Amino acid sequence: MIQSPSVAARPRRRRKTTVSGTVTSVVTVTTVWIVNRKKGFTALYNGKRGSQTGQMKHVDSHCQTFQLALEVLGKPWCALILNSLQGGPYRFTEIRERTRGPGDKMLSGRLKELEARGLVRRRVEPGPPVRVTYELTESGRSFDDVARAIEKWGRGLKPGRRTSAGRRRLAGA
Repeated sequence: MIQSPSVAARPRRRRKTTVSGTVTSVVTVTTVWIVNRKKGFTALYNGKRGSQTGQMKHVDSHCQTFQLALEVLGKPWCALILNSLQGGPYRFTEIRERTRGPGDKMLSGRLKELEARGLVRRRVEPGPPVRVTYELTESGRSFDDVARAIEKWGRGLKPGRRTSAGRRRLAGA
């Protein structure tokens, strides 16, 4: 029988975060102990400061780079476009067929945004006819690891109830 880790959280006193003697915020610090009897390890995460022991990793969700990644992935169609470009360079019409969702104007705008962020490279081959292809940069290709992690995490999610509007949207697709 596989045992899931037991988690115990204890709120502690409030700490003041200061910069040059000025109070910028007051936070409640929580200590979380994770004990997995099967694997025999104990991990400690101590609130916002990110101190950690054992085998536990913590991502600071207030970090600018974390927020920037969420900003990119939070925009509609960006993750889908990045994932569809993993197969190599594609023309605009091929990307449209692979994504099957955003309209031409939205797709064009998202490709421009991803290009400006250095995730997509646009190549123009002189013609006639002029041929434009889009491909991922090295940074864009690294999204594959993120997509695999999201897929793995998604397998463990329980399906939620859909609203009637969500059901109508899915039925029309």
